[in-house]
Amino acid sequence: MTDYVDAAKTLLRRAQELHGWLVAAHYALMPVVERGAMSESDLVDIGFLNRETAAILDEARKECSARMEIIGRVLAIHIMKRDINSSNPTLKTTGTLATASASPRMIPVMPKKGTPEYCELLMHFGLSKETAESGALVPHWTHMSEVLTERAYTGEPLPAGLLGQKSEPRVTFRKLKQ
Repeated sequence: MTDYVDAAKTLLRRAQELHGWLVAAHYALMPVVERGAMSESDLVDIGFLNRETAAILDEARKECSARMEIIGRVLAIHIMKRDINSSNPTLKTTGTLATASASPRMIPVMPKKGTPEYCELLMHFGLSKETAESGALVPHWTHMSEVLTERAYTGEPLPAGLLGQKSEPRVTFRKLKQ
């Protein structure tokens, strides 16, 4: 195990400690709040401080998620390169704590809203021309990526109206069973 893994384990442990402390602090605070035993001024300040704390923790979550995505893309490329000429590709690898499974995801290149291609795309999925042009329904692009990925695996053609697609490698991490 490298120093980088040790540092990541320390980060996880500290995040778990912070979460435990946060839950305990709120557990102690909430009965006082619910009894109405605090001044309006204190409630304002505590509410504001909780908002600021939530914003910081949300930024930390976003940072960890972004790093996980980058690490996952790099790992997926490694795995796919390793398995590309293999007679028995697994698209998986294992560390000491977790496993990782690589899979490509199709990212649709979407037409601009209001263009004929956009209308054609929505009509491909069964909307009438009038409904498609009205803008009343908007596709869920994450789900669209999943549909395209499934179609790519089964060899089906792309829906009409799409300007193209690109493949993005991704990895799913799973904790090893102890």
